[in-house]
Order: sequence, then C-alpha cells, then structure tokens
Amino acid sequence: MNNPMPNSRYKDKSGQFVTVKSCAFNRVEYIREGYPAPCVVPVVRFMSEFKFVPEASA
Repeated sequence: MNNPMPNSRYKDKSGQFVTVKSCAFNRVEYIREGYPAPCVVPVVRFMSEFKFVPEASA
C-alpha cells in the first residue's frame, strides 16, 4: 500500500474533497474543504475511506 503524498487530493464517499498535508508514523493529516482544523487518522482508515483523485492533485 502506498502512503498518501502531501498536497494530493482525495474524495470521500459523499464527494467532498480533502487535501493531504502530511503522512508520518502511520498517520495521515489532512484538511477538509470548509473545515478550519486539520484532521488526523491512521493510514489504513484513510485509505479505506477516501479515493485518490489524480486530476485534482497538484
């Protein structure tokens, strides 16, 4: 399993985008559009709940 890269974009099941800020120590920190604080979840949970969107990634 590849870890998410910083600035890559993912989409959740409801279609909302998130941007990965960092991935370290089996944790992914990401920003959800419209939400002021970063979120942190384990890599396994992040990869199961979000789908990579290559055309939206920088």
